[in-house]
Amino acid sequence: MPSGAVVAHATHHDHTARDGDDETQDVEQDQELERIVFPWVTSKKTRKMPAAHETITATEVVNCHGVPRFLVKNFVENDVSEAAACTSLPFTLLLVFSYSFMVIGHMDAPTLRAVEDSIKFDIQDNSNFAFDSDYMGHKGMDDVNSYVDFWSWLGRGMIPLAFVNEQAWSEELTELNKTKHVIDPQPWPPKQWGILTTYNRIVGGLRLRQEQAPLGTCKSSTSGIASYFYRRKCLDTAQSYGLEPDLVDARHTSPDMSMTQWLWIYKPVDQVLADAKHLELNNWLNTRTQKVEIGIPIYNAEYGVHSLICVNFYFSRGGHIWKQIIPQSCYANWYTSWYHFVFDAVYILCIAWILLNEVVEVCLVVYRFGILGIWTEYFNFFNLIDWISVITGGVVLWMFVHVNTLTATLNDATKAFGPPGRAWDPSNPESIKAKQYAERLEEAVEFVTLLQRALALYPMIVVFRLFKAFHAQP
Repeated sequence: MPSGAVVAHATHHDHTARDGDDETQDVEQDQELERIVFPWVTSKKTRKMPAAHETITATEVVNCHGVPRFLVKNFVENDVSEAAACTSLPFTLLLVFSYSFMVIGHMDAPTLRAVEDSIKFDIQDNSNFAFDSDYMGHKGMDDVNSYVDFWSWLGRGMIPLAFVNEQAWSEELTELNKTKHVIDPQPWPPKQWGILTTYNRIVGGLRLRQEQAPLGTCKSSTSGIASYFYRRKCLDTAQSYGLEPDLVDARHTSPDMSMTQWLWIYKPVDQVLADAKHLELNNWLNTRTQKVEIGIPIYNAEYGVHSLICVNFYFSRGGHIWKQIIPQSCYANWYTSWYHFVFDAVYILCIAWILLNEVVEVCLVVYRFGILGIWTEYFNFFNLIDWISVITGGVVLWMFVHVNTLTATLNDATKAFGPPGRAWDPSNPESIKAKQYAERLEEAVEFVTLLQRALALYPMIVVFRLFKAFHAQP
């Protein structure tokens, strides 16, 4: 077929297809529809509500009855809202990524876990007692099931682990040195005392605190059985640790400050053991004790991490002793790289942009519909999510600013404490500074833990913003 004929043939088919489309469109417009579908269209016969099967075409609806203004308005507004929600997807993804990188960059969980897990494992695995030789202790922290076990664990396990005053040698070299002198003992100077697991310095010492249960009424006191058989006063069971406490309750301690004692790290280990024995002989641990917390303030200069390691014992009225090691940490410097500032700035701008858009939208609604328009025209689920995003984002930013303030105070307390020294007299200024450092450390790490919970919950709000964007998709 010649090329001109081909073109003519194609053109003919194109016109035929267009004519077919137009005819199809005309058929659709002239298709009979139920009148009752259009509430504003009246019956053709009675000018009232149409009967069940009266019909009308789309062309007739448009030409004769029109479309109510509010329907057109609602259609256009919904179309505009869906378009805005759809175009907000890239911005929402920017918010997600900036928040994620900000949290990952600042918190750096692997580094904190590296310090906390190392110390926790060392205490669990190496604070042994019940020795049958110089090298083999058959029990550990988890085997503490009585007052006697506690003092044995503290004196034979925890104190020798934390208070190392001289160079340690392998078992073979130690045994050889007993029979054939190989090397003289090498005591360390006090400034080298208090190093736990090679890199972690204990600041000040070990702080021993306990909760004391108030006296209460025995459960069977009304029948006189308690006074007949038990023959001693019962205790209040409001917080009796009958079951192992969950992590939130386990962290909280309400100490009796008169029972707080310190085992100073720059005191020779023999004197520390004597101090521990003095506490045992004076019944520091007694039947009113319901929780013992051994707090170990730690600073790791390799990572710039302050940690508070709490070794906890919970005394149940049933007689069991629950054990938990709870580490909490914070960084000495939360801004160690330029990208920390970048991700923070992007996230802050995202929150500010959401706030600006919502304020502008509220102002336009109030201008057009009055103050009641906020409820009738503006308020909906996704606008509520936007405001929750702004408010919770602001709270997270405030908490992070407060964490930096607490960290600065903690660093100042570290400088005030000074280099490792000789803090063993309770009236010594160095001892007072060590106590102040422990208090500032406790405040900082507890607030960091609260911030971590908030950071874990905030992504749920961001997910709803994603729902808003995806809701507009066809």
